[in-house]
Amino acid sequence: MTTPDEFIAAAKRGSVEQARTMLAKDPSLADAEEAQGISAVLRAAYFQRGEVAEVIEGPRAASPEGEGRRKDKASGGEHQRKSR
Repeated sequence: MTTPDEFIAAAKRGSVEQARTMLAKDPSLADAEEAQGISAVLRAAYFQRGEVAEVIEGPRAASPEGEGRRKDKASGGEHQRKSR
């Protein structure tokens, strides 16, 4: 099984296919965070790995919980993502 740290490392490298494979086996990795609380999608974006960020956000953006909404773990609230 893939650890969150392994998934985040793949996101930092820009390994699109590896990220897809890991997410297919364990969709919860889309919510992976580093010890500092930095998410995999934020790390991918920081390292300019836009395609990987889109792969990570794909399942989350299409979730039935509400289009473009996600829970903010720190505040317990919801935040609206802006449409592109």
